Amino acid sequence: MAILFFSLVPYAFPAVEETQNNEAIVNVVPSFTPDWVKRAVFYQIFPDRFRDGNSNNSASRSDWLWKKWGITPLLPPWGSRPQGNNDYFGGDLQGVQEKASYLADLGITAIYFNPTMDSTDNHGYTVIDYKSVGRYFGINHRDANGTLILDYNASLEVFRNMTAALDEYGIKVILDGVFNHCSAKNQWFDIDNDYPTDGAYESNMSQWYDWFIFYNWTTKDYKCWYGYEAMPEPEEVDAYKYYVYRANDSVLKFWDDLGVDGWRLDVGESVSHEFWEEFRAYYKALNPEGFIVGEHWGNARDYLQGNEWDSTMNYPFRWAVLDWAKGGSVWSLDNTLNNIRSWYPEEAFYSLFNILDSHDVERALNVLGENKTKMKLAVIFQMTYPGVPVVYYGDEVGLSGSDDPDCRRCYPWADLGGSPDMDLFNHYRRLIAIRKAYPVLSVGSLEKRYLSTVQKMYVLARKYNNSSVALCFYNNGDMAQNVTIDVSDLLPDGALLTDVLNNRVYRVNGTTVTVETRGMWASILISPSAYSCDSYGSPKDAFQAEDYVYVKGGGFPANTSIRLYVAENRTWVDGDNMTDVRGPLGYNVTMTDANGSLPLTCLGLAGNLSDGEWPDYLDIVVDVDSDGVFDAGLDFVDDVTYLPGIVPETITLKVIAILFATCLIAIAITRRKEKPLAKWL
Repeated sequence: MAILFFSLVPYAFPAVEETQNNEAIVNVVPSFTPDWVKRAVFYQIFPDRFRDGNSNNSASRSDWLWKKWGITPLLPPWGSRPQGNNDYFGGDLQGVQEKASYLADLGITAIYFNPTMDSTDNHGYTVIDYKSVGRYFGINHRDANGTLILDYNASLEVFRNMTAALDEYGIKVILDGVFNHCSAKNQWFDIDNDYPTDGAYESNMSQWYDWFIFYNWTTKDYKCWYGYEAMPEPEEVDAYKYYVYRANDSVLKFWDDLGVDGWRLDVGESVSHEFWEEFRAYYKALNPEGFIVGEHWGNARDYLQGNEWDSTMNYPFRWAVLDWAKGGSVWSLDNTLNNIRSWYPEEAFYSLFNILDSHDVERALNVLGENKTKMKLAVIFQMTYPGVPVVYYGDEVGLSGSDDPDCRRCYPWADLGGSPDMDLFNHYRRLIAIRKAYPVLSVGSLEKRYLSTVQKMYVLARKYNNSSVALCFYNNGDMAQNVTIDVSDLLPDGALLTDVLNNRVYRVNGTTVTVETRGMWASILISPSAYSCDSYGSPKDAFQAEDYVYVKGGGFPANTSIRLYVAENRTWVDGDNMTDVRGPLGYNVTMTDANGSLPLTCLGLAGNLSDGEWPDYLDIVVDVDSDGVFDAGLDFVDDVTYLPGIVPETITLKVIAILFATCLIAIAITRRKEKPLAKWL
C-alpha cells in the first residue's frame, strides 16, 4: 500500500528587531517544529479537578458567577460526580506545584493546561481577562460585603512558583489559548455591568462595539459560539489582533515573559487562516522554540503546512486505537493511521498530539468497557507510535468517565479517599520510561508496516539515525501469536534484539526474525545501538556515552544482585537507587527503581573512565543473585568495543562457552512455532 507524503512548505517567521508605536518590527528567519516536542510526553490537566493545594482560595456559595442568569457556585466534595459548569471542587495551581515530583516520577516532560485565566466557569473557556490567573486558582480574598476580589499580582506569583517547581524537573508548560470567543463578563462585553466603562453589550457607542456582531441590537441578539450566550465571539479586527499578538504588551508577550512554552489553540478551525499565520509569525519571533498545537477533530492539513500550527490534537488516532484495542480490525487501524500520515507533511506527522481522550470526550477506560488489559494495550501503542503521547490526568491510575462533564472527574488521590490503580500507574511509568530510553521510539522514522487480520497482529518497523531499529509487534487477539518477518534491509544476520517490554532476547536468523507475542499485549524489540545514554534512576551528569555498559539478560526480579565480571581496574559511579560493593572477583551491583523494580531489561552502569582507558575487549558475564551460575553474557559497550556476537580471540574459554550457550537459547526461542514469512506492506 503506497503512502502519500506532502512536502513541508518552507515558511519564514519574523524575528523582533525593534519596537515603534507599541508594535513589533520584524525580520524573516526560517521556521521549524520544535525538536523538544517530538521527544516530549505531555500530561493534560483540568485545573479544578487535579489537586487542591490551597483551600483558602476556593469558591464560596455567596460568589456571583453570572448575575444575569443568577448563577452561583456549587461546592460538591472532592471525588463526587461533576454536574455542570458551576460546580467547583477546589483544584488550583498550588496543587499542581505540590505534585510536581509525582509528574516527574511518572516521566512527564510537558503539561497542557486547560484554561488557567480568570473565568466564572469551571472549564475556563469563558475568559474574562487574558492576562490573569483564574480567581479560584491563585490568590483571592473577600471584602466586608463578602465580594470576591482577585489579587492579580499575588496570583501571578503563584503561577511563577508553579512553573519554577515544574522547571526543576524539566517539565514545560503550554496554555490553552481561547481566541475564538471570550466571556460575556469580559470588560469588552460586560453583560453583568461589572466595569465602569461601557462594554459592547451595554452601549453601541462602546469602544469595543465593533469587536462583536449584533444581529439585533434591540433584542441583544449577538454572534456567540454555538449559540452559548456566555461566549460572544470577538471579530478579527485590528484592535483585537494588537491585543492578542501584535502589541508589545500583547497576550503572547505577557505569557512568554512568564516562561510559557507554547499554546493549545481552542476551536482552532473556527479562526481564520490569516489570523493564525500572523499569530505564528509574532509568536515564533518571541519564542522560536515555542509550540503551537491547534484543536481540530479531523483533517487539519490546511493548518499544518509550516505557516500556522506545529501540530493538532489527533482525535482520529484516538478513535482508531481505542476501536482496535476493543478487538477491532487491524486493517481498519492501519487504514486510518495510514490516512492520517498521508494528510500531513512529515515534520507535522512526527509532532501530532496523540491523545487517547481529553476533557471533551469520554474517558478511554470508559470506551474500553473498564477493561484495563485493553487500556494497557492502547497505552503501549500510544507510547511507541510516531507522534507526541498525551496523558489526560488520571488516566494513569484508572480514572474513568462518560462524556462531558463526567470525563472531568477529580483525580482519585489516596490521601483524599480515592483509590488510584498503582498497577496501571506503573504500566504507564514503565512505558514512558521505555519511550524516553530509546530515541528510536520517539524520533525514529516509521519504515514499514505489517498486518495480519487472521492473527490479529500489527507490526511496525522504526529506524533512527540509519542504524537503530525498533520492531513493534502488537496483538489485539486473545491468543499468543508467532510472526516471522524479513528484516534483511534492517538488520544483519546474527543481530541481537531485546524485547524491552517482556525481557526476552531474539537473534536475526539469516534474513528473518520470529517473535512470539502473547494475546492482548505487545513485543517491543530494540537493536543494541538504539539504547539511550540515559540510565533509569541515575543522574544524567554522572556519565558519558563512551563510559556506558549495557547488560542484557532475562527478566531480573526486584532487588536482584548482579555480579559483573569485568576487566581489571574498573571504578563505577554510584547513582540514585544504585549500590556498588566490590566483590572478590568483580562487582556486585544492585540497581532498582523507586519501587524496587527493574523497569528495563537493559541495566545501564556509568563508568568513571576517560577515553583510552578501555581495554581491547571487556570480559563480562552476569551472575544473578551471586549464586555462581552465569545467567547471561555481554561483550559490548556502545561505540567503544566490539559489536554484539563478535568475541575477541583473547577472551576466556569460559566466557566463550557462556556467550555461545546464550546465543543457542536465543536462537531456540526464535524458532519455536514458526509461521510462514510475513510480508511488509
